[in-house]
Amino acid sequence: MQEQKEAMPSLDQLNQMILELAEKAGANVEEAKQDERVVLLAAATLQMCRLLQDFTATTSAGMEKIADRELKNLNIQSQYAESVRASAVNIAREMHRQFAEEQKAAIQDGCKMLEQKAQSIENGLNTCAKEVKNAAFSACETADRLRTINSIGDLFYYAAPLFVLVDLIFRVIAVVKHLA
Repeated sequence: MQEQKEAMPSLDQLNQMILELAEKAGANVEEAKQDERVVLLAAATLQMCRLLQDFTATTSAGMEKIADRELKNLNIQSQYAESVRASAVNIAREMHRQFAEEQKAAIQDGCKMLEQKAQSIENGLNTCAKEVKNAAFSACETADRLRTINSIGDLFYYAAPLFVLVDLIFRVIAVVKHLA
């Protein structure tokens, strides 16, 4: 808004200017004072000057109020923009933190599951190894007993399966001869 650089003349100055104009126009100052038309014209001109001065002051004050209000609005908009930016940054940080926590929890759950599976496999292997060890020990004992026959009962005990096998072979041969 531009400020007026020229100061408004006072009422006395305006009155003096009007009288000078009337004198230049050929009117006598004394006659002009007595002439009602000139007085009415001067009064109307003075009233218009007062109105113009009041209008200018009112307009200037209104423009200053509008400028102040717009400046406040710009300040509020700037604060709002800063608030929105800060909120967006906080939201992004919170989302990143939450994602990192969920990812960490998922990795920990996966590690626990793998650890449980590995423990289960290890337990299975240990059980299998014990069973193999027991079977090997039992086989060793059986082999030791087979190598050492102490009585005729032991001989019949170990030979009985052999006799059953021989009997089966003879029966198969007999069935084959009978069918042929």
